[in-house]
Amino acid sequence: MTMPARADLLDAIPASPGAVALFDADQRCVLLAASGDVRAFATRRAGLITCHDGSAAHQVRCLLCPSMFEAELAYLRFARSLMPTTCRSVTDRWRCWYLRLDPQRGRWSPASLEEAEADGSVFIGPMPDKHAPSRLGELLDDLFDLCRYPAELARAPQGKVCAYHEMGRCPGPCAGLEARAAFDARFVQAIAALGSHTVLREAIEALMGAAAASMHFERAAELRAHLHCLDARSGRPFEHMGPAPTWARLAVVPGNDGRCSLFAVRSGGVELIVRTSRKADLADLDPLVELIRDRLSRRVEPPFDRFGIEEVWLACRRLFRKRRAEMYLDGQEAVDIPRLLAAVRREAIVDEEPDSETRTEQP
Repeated sequence: MTMPARADLLDAIPASPGAVALFDADQRCVLLAASGDVRAFATRRAGLITCHDGSAAHQVRCLLCPSMFEAELAYLRFARSLMPTTCRSVTDRWRCWYLRLDPQRGRWSPASLEEAEADGSVFIGPMPDKHAPSRLGELLDDLFDLCRYPAELARAPQGKVCAYHEMGRCPGPCAGLEARAAFDARFVQAIAALGSHTVLREAIEALMGAAAASMHFERAAELRAHLHCLDARSGRPFEHMGPAPTWARLAVVPGNDGRCSLFAVRSGGVELIVRTSRKADLADLDPLVELIRDRLSRRVEPPFDRFGIEEVWLACRRLFRKRRAEMYLDGQEAVDIPRLLAAVRREAIVDEEPDSETRTEQP
């Protein structure tokens, strides 16, 4: 929808979510936004935008969407063509974070998805803040007695043992006191524990049970404390984690048009699978299960495309909100027809978190 930036014409725009762009007389985009109410946004901003020649905004173009999820996705895709440089600086602020584990070197580090390469490293995520991967790595160190000083491990067997070895918390692979193959096996075991939030809980519970059975009650108490932290607020950044190539969520997005959109969110980007009625029944959803399973089970190998990464950032930015209209289901929940039906027919949350308006302005 394209129209002059006149108040009488703007009043005709539906009060719907969507992407809206304001242009000057030279057809230069001066403002691009996603808003939950395109009419209110365009009316409010059109008279306030001053173009480079001192005039007011000349033209308004908008794409109406049935949901805020789709409005933000449309905003991102328009921003790439209308404001490519500014768009990149905005999307960099959406970045979600991963824990990079290098089995060859036996070390981990915080990373972002665009750093992924086909070098054997394992990326675990997503996580909403850059400190979360370090906390997760430190948790692995404590659970599996990994090496806290990778530089010394790289010098093995001439490395220097640390205080953790003296406390009986590290077998000392850096100094050759433990065979490197044994350390590598524990590192692989640690990676396996990061299959999901649930898998990590089960790994901690297993270690806690083994410690209690061996009458190492102090160690069992430490593990119980880790378990409590994982279930508390401090563990929420790890709630949706998994290996990047297989990580997937089904976004069940209710629309204001009486339909529900199902999106596959994977490390390679966001893909619309199908739209269905919000009044669907079991018979309507049953034929969709194989299609959903196929889309969510596809592996995405690194390196990952920048455009796809930005879409993942956008989806994860919404995934970690407390209040959002859409629901996210993991692979098992997505193909459980009663669970899927409940998500499709769920009453949408109208008042999402207040940061649901995204804007990009030309400098």
